[in-house]
Amino acid sequence: MNKCLFVGNMTKDPELRFIPASGMAICKFSLALNDGYGEKKTVSYINCVAFGKTAEAVANYTGKGSKVAVEARVKTGSYDKQDGTKVYTTDFMVDKIEFLDSRKKDEDVFTPADFNPFEEADEDIPF
Repeated sequence: MNKCLFVGNMTKDPELRFIPASGMAICKFSLALNDGYGEKKTVSYINCVAFGKTAEAVANYTGKGSKVAVEARVKTGSYDKQDGTKVYTTDFMVDKIEFLDSRKKDEDVFTPADFNPFEEADEDIPF
């Protein structure tokens, strides 16, 4: 079984791209995961990748500092750099994500208190 569950905060704004041939969305983001407390607190950083509608939702509704819960599977790989050195990668492919914040940090939110339906002009009333 290859399943991981994380709750963490985004370290930067997610990066959304689209595959030219198919138009599928790909969103890359990293999470900071806290463990322990006080002087024994440690932070781990992981790289996550989401696809399709999930990728678009991550890009639209999260940002740096957003708290999310992620269900993912680990995928390892490697590639050779131009200088010939081998680089090993570990990414977490997102299967499900839950937004634990209500919105992006810098986004304005409409609240019902902002709207008063009784402030219409008298000439707009049809009777």
